[in-house]
Amino acid sequence: METTPLKTTISAVRKAVGFVAFVSLGINLLMLSSAIYMMQVYDNVLTSRNIDTLILLSVIVAFALIVLGVLDGLRAQMMVRVAGWFEQQLSAPVMASAIAAGVRGGGSTAQGLRDLASLRAYIASPNVFPLFDAPFAPVFLAIIFLAHPLLGTIAFAGMVLLFVIGVINDRVTRRAAAEANSGNSKALNFAEAVIRNADVVSAMGIAPGLQHKLAQVNGQAFQMQRLAADRSGILSGMAKGLRFILQSAVLGFGAWLVIGQEITPGLMIASAILMGRALAPVEQSIGAWRALTGARTTYARLAAMLRDLPIGYIQTKLPDPQGQLSVETVIFVPPESNVPLIRGVSFRLNAGEAMALIGPSGSGKSTLARLLVGSLTPARGAVRLDGADMAHWAPAEKGRHVG
Repeated sequence: METTPLKTTISAVRKAVGFVAFVSLGINLLMLSSAIYMMQVYDNVLTSRNIDTLILLSVIVAFALIVLGVLDGLRAQMMVRVAGWFEQQLSAPVMASAIAAGVRGGGSTAQGLRDLASLRAYIASPNVFPLFDAPFAPVFLAIIFLAHPLLGTIAFAGMVLLFVIGVINDRVTRRAAAEANSGNSKALNFAEAVIRNADVVSAMGIAPGLQHKLAQVNGQAFQMQRLAADRSGILSGMAKGLRFILQSAVLGFGAWLVIGQEITPGLMIASAILMGRALAPVEQSIGAWRALTGARTTYARLAAMLRDLPIGYIQTKLPDPQGQLSVETVIFVPPESNVPLIRGVSFRLNAGEAMALIGPSGSGKSTLARLLVGSLTPARGAVRLDGADMAHWAPAEKGRHVG
């Protein structure tokens, strides 16, 4: 399997993410403290009228909730640090790929850096926490079933309905969100190209036309973004309303079961609390789905960029060159062209030898010079320094000897 800096970083970050998952386990277990407290108050304290028991229970649950708050804050801090480390590990290879893209003249040189910053922001945001909390929802659901099968059935039906809403949300917003993300990237790339060629734009007086085109691209992206937001907002509202209905249903049916003496009042209240806890991650996932979709698109784009990482970036250090340069049947085709600019050039220079390039403008002299120093990669053939392909030299090492 091909190894890239992105895969290596993801593999290294798994231990930290595993610890965050362990902290999430503690958070979700401590979530039970409120339900247990309410059950004990309603079933024991109110019937026994024992103030000492109430004080003891209150102290215990207060301590549990304080620990919960500390763990929740710790989890947030850890994800911020994971996000920062993730960006730090990938900033150099992304910059190397951006430089290579700029040399090739293809794509936006800053897009990868924007994508990396976007992924860092997503990892550090609260939108990732439902992914850690959702696996514990079945645990709360099982406890509700233990309280009474009827209440468990209501909770299970609600979870299924929320899951269906989540699937519908993904289906109706994925394409619009992807197009909005792509449109925003195109707009930024277009603006970057205009600013990069500001002197030409100003001299030719074409700024108004370019501004109009940029407004069109931004408008199309906004239309898709608004469509995705409208659909997601409607479904998120439906999910929230459904959760309120289900919690009320649990209280209503719970009261009916209490009247029939099938459960205690404490179990009724505890089941309602656990219902909210079980459904919360599913509901939050629906609201955060757009951010997750954008992060997936950004990740795919970044992975594709890092697959094109210059070979020399990941190679071992080569010995200092002696200065023997050989060009072997080099063919170079410019980007967005099918016509070779350099055709079958071959020569060899030993250390201390010099060669002059003479030719009319546009004949490929500068292009050949860029091939010789490794700034460009030939379509066929090879440029070698001391027998090693220029592409295999680490940029920092090559820069010490080639200028």
